[in-house]
Amino acid sequence: MLNSEQMLETKVILQYKNVAMRMIQKSFPNLNPYEISEAIDYSIIKRAKDHDVCIDNNYKHKKVDMSLVQISDYILDKQPIITAEGVLFQRHANSVNPLYKMLDTFINARTAYKKEMFKYPKGSEMFAKYNLLQLLAKLDANA
Repeated sequence: MLNSEQMLETKVILQYKNVAMRMIQKSFPNLNPYEISEAIDYSIIKRAKDHDVCIDNNYKHKKVDMSLVQISDYILDKQPIITAEGVLFQRHANSVNPLYKMLDTFINARTAYKKEMFKYPKGSEMFAKYNLLQLLAKLDANA
């Protein structure tokens, strides 16, 4: 767990300070920025409390002990997908996801079939063939 002085240097606290600084300067334009910054730092040191948390990765069967401020910094840095239940997922671009690749394959196949379908006159045998193939690819993607 971080102490109050260490918390002042974390990303989540720095972001909080920037927002608080802007809001206070708008409310009290005659205060100088140094006074506002000192007041915000004092308030953080006096009132902020860090808590221990345990991150349980049941996919890789690992548990990690960290602090609330550290997990907040992780969320700011990595920007994971967060569900309503608090589950964190890596973004698709950051990790290999076989289901995403499979779905992408179906969508790309459907696009190619539709492109080929429009090369033939409507009602022709080849138009019907590629229309059926693109519909099957759509069903695969939606399944």
